[in-house]
Order: sequence, then C-alpha cells, then structure tokens
Amino acid sequence: MKEKKNFPFSDRFWSEMKTAASRILMIDYDGTIAPFQMNRALAFPYPGIIELLRKINKLNGNQVAIISGRTLFELKNFIHIKGIHLFGSYGMEEEMQGFQENFRISEEEKTILEQGREKIVNAGIEAHLEEKPYSLAFHVRGVKEGDELIKTVFQLWRPLVKSGSISITPFNGGVELTAGKTKDFAIKKMLCNAPLNTFAVYIGDDIPDEPAFKAVNKCGWGIKVGARKNPTSAKLFLKNSQEIISFLKRWVIEQTEK
Repeated sequence: MKEKKNFPFSDRFWSEMKTAASRILMIDYDGTIAPFQMNRALAFPYPGIIELLRKINKLNGNQVAIISGRTLFELKNFIHIKGIHLFGSYGMEEEMQGFQENFRISEEEKTILEQGREKIVNAGIEAHLEEKPYSLAFHVRGVKEGDELIKTVFQLWRPLVKSGSISITPFNGGVELTAGKTKDFAIKKMLCNAPLNTFAVYIGDDIPDEPAFKAVNKCGWGIKVGARKNPTSAKLFLKNSQEIISFLKRWVIEQTEK
C-alpha cells in the first residue's frame, strides 16, 4: 500500500511498534489533528482522523490518548471515541471510560491568575483573553498588531512568574499564563500505568509539546509536526496533516496485515 511504501520512518520504528505487546499513541489536538482556526469553536479534526484513531484504539494492545491545552469540556465536544483517554488543561483534567479527575491549584495560584487577568483588563486588551480553569490564554491569531500585543502581555505577566508554580508559555497564536502541570505530567502518568516495554509515541506541533517530547523520549518516540525551523526535543518529524493521516493509516496496516 502507498502509505506503507512511501512513509519516511524507518523499518525499525514500525518493527518495534508491530512486535510490542502494548502500545500507547498520545496526540496533541490543535495544530496536530485539527487545524488552527480564528474561531476556536470551529477547529474540528481533519477529515478521517477520528475514524483512524477509533480503529487504532480498538486494535489489540493499543491505547490512544489526546493531551491538550484545551479544557476537557471543549475537548469532549470534538472527540467522540469510546474508550479513548482524554487529558485537558495540559493534564490537569482527565477522563477515561467514565473515570474523571480534576486537579486543584492553590489559593495563591488562583490569586496570581486573577492578578494576571486584572493586568490585561487594565491594559484594555481583554478582548483577546481566554480564561481557563488553570490558566489565562491570550490569543492574537489574525490580529495585525499581534507581535506587539504579545510583547505587552509578556511585560505585564513576567512579574507574576513563580518557579515550579506559575509560568508563561508562548504557543502558536498567543501566550499563556499557566498554573499547575505541563504536558509531561500526562505523559508520565500514561507511561507509569502502562505495562513494561510499552511502545510509546507522542505527536505534537508547538512549544507546549516540548515537555511531552522529553518525557516520552525516555522510552519512546516524540514526533513533531511542521517545519524544523526551531530547536526541539522530538526524535522524528511529520510535515503536515497529510503525513499525520498517512502515519495513522500505516499504524493500522502494520497491526492488521499478516
């Protein structure tokens, strides 16, 4: 098949995947399996993605997880796959087959996030602000003066940063003031609960995915989507959504072809 013949990854990668007793496929949402949109409520998955993930999740020994900066509530509006593992808010929210867990942040962290919100409001730029349970996201996608706004927000939020607690993270189309976990928390939790020698993959496209790449690389493969213009901890690369779809098709082929 075309997906198998022309796919760029080495035979070693696919051999390890096929012969593993168990496999975990962990994937970011926005920019990875769904296109970026000005209206985030319209960022539906690329055609064919959901059905491929559903097939993979049903195959013997597989577990699929979506790990996103979106809230769990938002994520569930886009992902309807029975038995899939969902992590929202960079791992602070989790749901799997009826089990749901939401982590708490401290009163001090809540206060700092409120201070961050007030700084944006006082600057008169709150129209670009998204308030989440554990963070504040400032969006500038499609905004002409976006770069200048990002510089302003960094200056406003920088005094609020607290090591190990409150951080500022740029992302494709904005910047976020975050309290709590980064994506490596979700990765480590998945790997900790997995059988020994599980074949693990994480696919992402942006700066918030870097902690996840580092975590999964210890026993698996971090795969970055997009151009290789910035330093990354990912081991492998996919160019675009077409290659993501080809990758998922190849995964299915390797497990079902005799």
